[in-house]
Amino acid sequence: MEKNPILIVDDETSYLELMKDFLNQEGYANIITESNPLNVIPLLDRTDIDLILLDIFMPEMNGLEVMRSINQIEPTTTVILISGAGEKEHVVEAMRLGAIDFLEKPFDLDQFGNVVIKAINLANRG
Repeated sequence: MEKNPILIVDDETSYLELMKDFLNQEGYANIITESNPLNVIPLLDRTDIDLILLDIFMPEMNGLEVMRSINQIEPTTTVILISGAGEKEHVVEAMRLGAIDFLEKPFDLDQFGNVVIKAINLANRG
């Protein structure tokens, strides 16, 4: 299945657990969860990550800022942005920054699974 870990970044621990549990049930065992976006860049410095599921609205640093940093150090990393508020300008900015998809909370788990499978297939082509 996946070569490198999937990283899930969300300040809402209930969503972290929901996404991790769903992916575990789908056979993805190599998952890292992080509730503090400030820890993402140091983590990328020491771990190869193929896919990041990244919440946009977090208190310490928003997902768009995190994505800009990811693009500077690991531009080939595949990113899916997640938000509770699917405001158009955030979706446009996320796609401009290179996100391959955008999910709005609450999302359907089947839709979530399909988006992740597509992203993993894309990430593993590289």
